Amino acid sequence: MSALLPLFIDSCRRAHEFPNNLIDHGSTPSSVRREYQQRLRARAPSLFCSQQCARVELFRHDATRGSFTSEISTNVHHLRQLLPGSLGQIQSDRKCSFVFVGADSSRDPLHISPDMAFWIISFFQVLPPFLEFLFAFGMQLRAVDFQFSGFREDNRIEASLNRGRLPELGRSGKDFQICYNLKTFEYKAGIAWPWSSRQTVIWHSFDVENGHASWMAIKANDIIRDRLKEVSDMSLSQDKDIYTSIPKMFVNTLTCHTAVIEWSGEGWRRYISFLEEQLQSLKRRAVVDRVTRVAAPVPCAESPPSTGIPMANLAPNRTWTLLSAATDASTANVHATVPTGPQQPQEPLPESIAIDIPEELQEPANLPPDFDPKHQGAELEEDQTVYRIEELQDAQAFEGMVNETCLVLKSNFPVLAQIEAFFRDLPESTDLEPALRNCMRANMPRFLKRIQAVRSDLQMHLDRIETISKAITECKNLLYGIVEYQSMQANKMFAAEARCSALRMEQMTKEMKALTLKTTLETVLMRIITVVTVFFLPATFVSTLMSTDIVNFKTTDSNINSGSTSLGAVKLFLCLSFSLMVATFSSGFGLYWWASRYSDNA
Repeated sequence: MSALLPLFIDSCRRAHEFPNNLIDHGSTPSSVRREYQQRLRARAPSLFCSQQCARVELFRHDATRGSFTSEISTNVHHLRQLLPGSLGQIQSDRKCSFVFVGADSSRDPLHISPDMAFWIISFFQVLPPFLEFLFAFGMQLRAVDFQFSGFREDNRIEASLNRGRLPELGRSGKDFQICYNLKTFEYKAGIAWPWSSRQTVIWHSFDVENGHASWMAIKANDIIRDRLKEVSDMSLSQDKDIYTSIPKMFVNTLTCHTAVIEWSGEGWRRYISFLEEQLQSLKRRAVVDRVTRVAAPVPCAESPPSTGIPMANLAPNRTWTLLSAATDASTANVHATVPTGPQQPQEPLPESIAIDIPEELQEPANLPPDFDPKHQGAELEEDQTVYRIEELQDAQAFEGMVNETCLVLKSNFPVLAQIEAFFRDLPESTDLEPALRNCMRANMPRFLKRIQAVRSDLQMHLDRIETISKAITECKNLLYGIVEYQSMQANKMFAAEARCSALRMEQMTKEMKALTLKTTLETVLMRIITVVTVFFLPATFVSTLMSTDIVNFKTTDSNINSGSTSLGAVKLFLCLSFSLMVATFSSGFGLYWWASRYSDNA
């Protein structure tokens, strides 16, 4: 039994203490390991799923069958049987082993329980910085720390850096570990914005003496899983002896890395074409659509009084439509001269001053060649001339999406550059077997060219995205200008309307002044008539009374007492007068009471 085997078994037993349980911590200091351990414990509830939902796939080469076998582990007990790490159960590592961890989505917990995760990374003695990549997954409402990208490596090929031999597991200690993540955009139908950025994390270890290759791939869906399976099966079908030669096994690892790297270069073309389609819609809206203008102010001298600006057109959830000169026919009879004669009865406001009057829209001049509403099925409606704040919000959101795309794309460049630099320098290790070094030097240029091709494509996509970003910024600024222009035109129109209202109010004030003078004159005349009537009222009453038979004077009577008076006639006169007075006042009071009650009920 080797000296490191008890340490390895103890490391697996203390898997929950990762990364402090590792046999070789590398260059990671203890303070950093303690911080990793604290962060891992804090993130475990949201990062991993429960034991009931766990589902980890092990895809490994079976030397006895000469093919790959797939095994699904749903609990840590079964996982310990597949990857034994206790005394009496130790087995040699497979020539090629893949561990696939997935999730329902990129923002859901991984389909692996904490105990299973700790056991896997302890069994393979994964380097501690791997946790940095793991923390980008897990349950989250919004993408948190998704922009993180990196490449970590731990090269132990040199004799002075060997980890120590574990012959029971087939580990020579002369190996290298690398860990990196790459991103791209993937399409998902059925949602409003069908493109989303997705990442994959790859951990890989290769033993240069025994040729054992271990992989761990973390991705929400099965794209990387299916591709690595397909590449492994295809390589095995093309060469049955691939896992009997260390150089061939190394070439196979380059093939697997190539599959992951090329995945990171896919999807960009379709997604950027989708962005360009959205940009064309925004550019057509900002550049091609006509910006309406307010009509020339109508002279207010002939503008009749109105009830004011229609309040129905001032709803807060609408943008006011500004009028153009298309209403010239309705204002052709309006003159700018102010009449000097008496004011005529005023008519309703002309339609050219009102708000939101539908008008026939015409195509703007100098249309771009690709814009033809008649052939494209676009109907020019009134809404096409109205710019709302929601459009600016959509443009801002679109710009943010493009900027995020640019950031995600740029994050791949340093990772690809570091992968390229690592594998370019790998054949220079002095402790490599000559056959393996010659194989590396023979196959490395092809691998590096594949990386450079992906980087060239990504650079082209980056240039397109930056062009789109600049175009969006210009369109957004133009939309701001259009909204400001429409706001200015609306203010001008309301100012003109207010001026006309003020002039109409002034005219009404003048008319009220004339009416007041006329009423004053009539009041004076009525007072004169009242005074004259009151002056002659006693004489009229006396003359009326003396014309009756109540008082009888003859023409020869010269004295006041010479006449005769009928007492019965006086009594009759008084009775009839008082009776009629009572009837008259009663009728008046009754009518007043009925009118008051009717007005109260109304």
